[in-house]
Amino acid sequence: MLSELLNQTVSVYERVSYNRYGKATFDTPSTYSARVEQKLKRRLDPRGEVVTTNAKIIFDGSPNITTESKITYGDITYRPVFINQAVDGDGNVHHLSVEVSLWQTT
Repeated sequence: MLSELLNQTVSVYERVSYNRYGKATFDTPSTYSARVEQKLKRRLDPRGEVVTTNAKIIFDGSPNITTESKITYGDITYRPVFINQAVDGDGNVHHLSVEVSLWQTT
């Protein structure tokens, strides 16, 4: 049933290292079916700081996504901020909900 709702495609890039200028370098992307819900939201992070997220992305299962990953949807690039696993009664990850902010280039 969840797979019917995952009608959008996103690309996830895993950070592999940093270059000599301190910028992250990324591996080739993995493509996933997902649900992207664009909604501006303000939350407190674990350090107690206010963080603005721009969207929530839902993935089936548990793809390898960390807060150092980069996610693209169309021409928009996001940075994962909060990653929540929904676990079923047997302890298996049913889906992943990732709240993201717009990617900031420096």
